[in-house]
Amino acid sequence: MGRHAVPALFVLFALLAPLALLAPACDGRPQVDGPHLADPPEGFAFDPNCQSARTFLLGRAPRSQRCYEEHFSDAPDWITISTFEGPVDEAAANAARDAHEKQYGSPNVAEYSALQPLELAGRPGWCFFETDVYKGKTDSVTLYALVAVDGTTYALDYVVHARRPVDQAQMRTVLKSFAVR
Repeated sequence: MGRHAVPALFVLFALLAPLALLAPACDGRPQVDGPHLADPPEGFAFDPNCQSARTFLLGRAPRSQRCYEEHFSDAPDWITISTFEGPVDEAAANAARDAHEKQYGSPNVAEYSALQPLELAGRPGWCFFETDVYKGKTDSVTLYALVAVDGTTYALDYVVHARRPVDQAQMRTVLKSFAVR
């Protein structure tokens, strides 16, 4: 190396080091404004323009939807975040869960858990699991969750196809990373 190589590298480092301190934590995931998951599952990509045919609040049209989708799979898993006007309470969440079971549930096809508390975005929310069965085996598990934040309701649905064991606790943990920025 030339006699100026070491000082030049030192100067370059001295110039770039402060930039690293100013940069946000960079884990390869894009920063998302609005409703989002702070910690989506590995391999999921953000899609701000998606539509889900079915959400927690049947019969109510969402104001907007956005998704996280697993790529490179024949049967991808996904998470949809739907935004609805107005707040919701536990009674409305329970009625929505019952409407799902009435419309889609039947023995050996779709089974539903009871409504359960689930804190989302630092606020009380609610969730339930739907297990879809095909030919006697679990085909997919969906975790539906609902929370009201500042007069707006957010419905999240996390669909996992059962090509591998489904970890319901892990699904809850993923949705607990929901936030509104």
